[in-house]
Amino acid sequence: MTYDADFLYRLLPASHRLRDETGDGSLKGLLAVLGEQLEVLEEANRQAYDDLFIETCADWVAPYIGDLVGARLPHAVTEKTGSARALVANTITYRRRKGTLAALEQLARDATGWPALAVEYFQRLAWTQYLNHLRPAVCSVDLRDAEAALWRDTPLDRTARSLEVRRIEPRRGRHNIANVGLHLWRLKAQSLTRLALRPMRFGALATRRYTIHPYRLPLQLFARAEPEADIAGLADFRHLPLPLTRPLLSAKFAHYYGEGRSLALYLNGALVPAERIVVCDLADQGNTWRRPPPGRIGLDPVRGRVFLDITGTHQTVEFSGHYGQPGDLAGGEYPRDRSFTPGLAVARAVQPGDDLQAALATRTGVVEFDRTARYLAPLQLEPRPAGQLELRARDGSVAFLDLDDALTPRGGPADTLILNGLVMRGRIDLRAARNQLGKLVLRHCTLLPEGGPSLDVGIPMEVEIESCVLGPIRCHEAARLTLRDSILDAGAADHTVLGGLEPDRRAGLVTLDEVTAVGQVLARRIDASNCLFIAAPTPAWAALDIERQQEGCVRFSWVPEGSRTPRRHQCVSDAPGPAFAATRYGHPAYLQLARTADPRLARGADDESEMGVWHDLYAPQREANLRLLLAEYLRAGLEAGIFMET
Repeated sequence: MTYDADFLYRLLPASHRLRDETGDGSLKGLLAVLGEQLEVLEEANRQAYDDLFIETCADWVAPYIGDLVGARLPHAVTEKTGSARALVANTITYRRRKGTLAALEQLARDATGWPALAVEYFQRLAWTQYLNHLRPAVCSVDLRDAEAALWRDTPLDRTARSLEVRRIEPRRGRHNIANVGLHLWRLKAQSLTRLALRPMRFGALATRRYTIHPYRLPLQLFARAEPEADIAGLADFRHLPLPLTRPLLSAKFAHYYGEGRSLALYLNGALVPAERIVVCDLADQGNTWRRPPPGRIGLDPVRGRVFLDITGTHQTVEFSGHYGQPGDLAGGEYPRDRSFTPGLAVARAVQPGDDLQAALATRTGVVEFDRTARYLAPLQLEPRPAGQLELRARDGSVAFLDLDDALTPRGGPADTLILNGLVMRGRIDLRAARNQLGKLVLRHCTLLPEGGPSLDVGIPMEVEIESCVLGPIRCHEAARLTLRDSILDAGAADHTVLGGLEPDRRAGLVTLDEVTAVGQVLARRIDASNCLFIAAPTPAWAALDIERQQEGCVRFSWVPEGSRTPRRHQCVSDAPGPAFAATRYGHPAYLQLARTADPRLARGADDESEMGVWHDLYAPQREANLRLLLAEYLRAGLEAGIFMET
């Protein structure tokens, strides 16, 4: 039932309505206010009924329902650290299957939010054969079993092993009678959908060679993890976001390839049949690549390359697949709708090949890239005076902008330019006198860190950067720069990643929150929290060199020794430098802290999460949640170990 003003007004006697209509209509206005409150009360009643069930209750109700069934919810489970709703809903199921491998595996998945695989290592111990209980799999190795060789030295390896007497925690021993291993995959498989591939422009057979990454970077392909249909089942390779090696993809090509699967290749708009594709190593050989067999299409999932050794014209070559990343950062097809600027309507939708400069004629509102593709970017953007212009990729897509040199926005001191969901090769230049923008906002963008500057700010303006990957920034001394959940990468620790427009100048007022910076940071004033500064001193500058040491603060961050900073609070300087899984841009584990990193860095943030850009993944809290819950559901006499596979 709806309680709008007209409905309540019709319930009144006609004489009251007549007097109100001939008057000022105040009675109808009062009923409109009462109707709004009745709607609120009705919605509250409906929600109160929904709150009785874990499937439909509000998020804040889940812990209270958990108390009723005795569910343990450690470390304030959130959407990034696990699923409180799933933990409560499955509590009874966990207890019914308490001590079983399926329950432990589902518990690990719900408590951490990461794909998990549980392994009973005592089931894979080699032993002397007993004639009344023959088990050939645990006493010998079948060298002709290609499937077993495919999973060698992985959690899916079922080959029998000899006894390993080291403790599973913390000595990392595995094959022992009391050991159960919980293997977790932290890297997410991010999607690319129908991306048109670029042919090479040089060398022999250039038009037949394609790189999957639009800017010709190596791209390791990943498998898309399928959800498990039953909590009682155990995970296998189909349910895990595995890096696609050449042997794995070749052996399981029928499973991974096809429309809506882990990868697909389209030629002139049609899906290429699987039998025409061969998985091979397309390594460099002189000015060309290794070639697949004649008449076949070569695919290299490790380098991200495609070789069409077939005859005929190839108008378009499109690829759908997945790449690895620890979380949602920079340009990608992950959900970004929460970062869209409220109140701005879409003024123009842009398709690949459209004239982007013409699409910006309105100079206000939102110009939205409609699908994942490469676009030719204009060199100049100009918001309407005192207006906002947002250039963004549609939610669920990513736009690759080709900049020949630099993007040079123009505007006035009251104008705001917003970029969202874009990947660019080049730089943004705000040094010209006419580029008097008031504010520049970058959200979920990438400016490839290739050593040169990604952003030049030559005027006193405000710059806000969130969830981005950038190269060095050169900034005016009076500009205000704010970075959150981002990476600044100069390529080397002794290069300047954030500084002034001239080599002897500093940047202006800088605020950093959950930032990983590779290179020297030179600023007049700084406020930093939960940051990692990977820098080395030079004869002219300290690793972190701040002019105003009586203002600002550096909190819960790793700061290199000898840095000149303002007051520090709970910072770490005497630990070894942060150990990363990878430092090259484009690697799936780019600037992800390694398992061997100092615990003071891995748990040194203000909320006991890790320092740096991946703080919001809350990896330490996820692992702690799982360890606390294992004590309740692990079978008596067994010991569990947690292994991070990615």
